[in-house]
Amino acid sequence: MATAHSGLHTEINKKRLRCTLHTLLLSLVLVLPATAPAAAQGDSPAQDEVRQVLVPREVFVGDRAELRCTFQSQMDFAALADPSRVKDGAIQLNTHADAFTRHAGDYTVELAVLQQAGTTCTLIITFVPWKTGQLHFEACDLPALCGAAEHAEPFLIHFSPVEISSLTEKLSVSAVRPPAPPLLLPGTSYALWICIVVFLLLLVATGILLAKFSALVRCATAIRESAGYYWNARSARRKLFALGRKKSTDVQFAEQWQATMRAYLAYRFGVPFSSATAKGIAPLIRRVTGNMLDIEQENAVSSLTSLFIRTDYIRFAGGSIDSRMLPAAEHEAVFTPGERNSIIALSCQVIAALESSAKEGVPV
Repeated sequence: MATAHSGLHTEINKKRLRCTLHTLLLSLVLVLPATAPAAAQGDSPAQDEVRQVLVPREVFVGDRAELRCTFQSQMDFAALADPSRVKDGAIQLNTHADAFTRHAGDYTVELAVLQQAGTTCTLIITFVPWKTGQLHFEACDLPALCGAAEHAEPFLIHFSPVEISSLTEKLSVSAVRPPAPPLLLPGTSYALWICIVVFLLLLVATGILLAKFSALVRCATAIRESAGYYWNARSARRKLFALGRKKSTDVQFAEQWQATMRAYLAYRFGVPFSSATAKGIAPLIRRVTGNMLDIEQENAVSSLTSLFIRTDYIRFAGGSIDSRMLPAAEHEAVFTPGERNSIIALSCQVIAALESSAKEGVPV
């Protein structure tokens, strides 16, 4: 009886063990499919899981285009990226990496940006193609392009080929056309011709000026000298008139008159007259002019000599024996009534006669 009871107990234990094993196997079957996707969340997406769009749809050689790739990932790329590359929620990828520069002859990548909103990621590549047909982009390791550390787990994005259209095929053109002339605004051609004519006129005028440069220099010099002579004569006359109105002694009048006339003669003939004696004034003027004075000018020089002799007598003969000789009107060292005005008038006539030598070509 005890033996039968023991066998029954053993059989029950075996059944319990088989039920437990079945339960464990069923749990493994249910758990493994659920945990497999979770383990694969950090892996790179397959190429068919990446939605790729080309903007614009039709791109020609030399156009700027965007390749937009959207995929799902739970990897936090912003946390892996170098902080200097994160700007306004977008990650600036390294466009100098081999993945972007290996086919530089086919296309040029100008900008690469990765945007992430939750588990949805968008990779935007701005590029310029340089050949027609299919362009093949290299697979990109996003953590490396973000500037992540070297031990970061790789996350590769694979691209589908991109088709670049041919403009010649679209326009059915078999030969390259010659370049079209530039478009001109209305009136531009007239303005251009006017500029050309003005330039030629300026060129001709410059040539004429260069050819006659020496003559122009001489003419300008003559004009400057004539102007100088004119203002010198005018200044001398004004000083003489002012001297006539000024109250001064006879000696002071004679000294100031000689100073005015000597300054005028020095500028007019270009030689100093300050040390010339009264009788040496005329010979000095004749020597400077080469003895080419006309009769009127000779008379003027003679009158000038007489005026210098008279004013010298007034200056130096006062109180001398000669000044006491008779008749007193001729030998007294004072001016007679009205003699000052006569000296000023005669001096102005001398200046006018000497200035006429420049008009008549008399050398000075």
